[in-house]
Amino acid sequence: ARVSLDLTVSGGANGSAVRLTVWLDAMLPRAASLALTSPDRPSKVAAAEFLHAATLLMVGHNARAAAPRGGDYAREPTKYHHVYRRLFPVVIELAVDPEPVTRT
Repeated sequence: ARVSLDLTVSGGANGSAVRLTVWLDAMLPRAASLALTSPDRPSKVAAAEFLHAATLLMVGHNARAAAPRGGDYAREPTKYHHVYRRLFPVVIELAVDPEPVTRT
């Protein structure tokens, strides 16, 4: 599954609302790289915050999803399983990073 964020913003024709879909999965590898290796503190912190927000978004989507047939303890991967496999090692590395903002 792709990771997306649906937004509704004003500013369309005649002041109408415009619905946008922002695909976050395309940004995750670059954000992970910046969060881990950027020497620029503001970039590192912003990338880490983006990863945090994307992680919360995916966990929230999974929490609202219908339970699998096997109930709560089913061994079926979630729809974001392939993203988590790459994202969680980065999160663990950030948890021991010297930058205090990324550790929290």
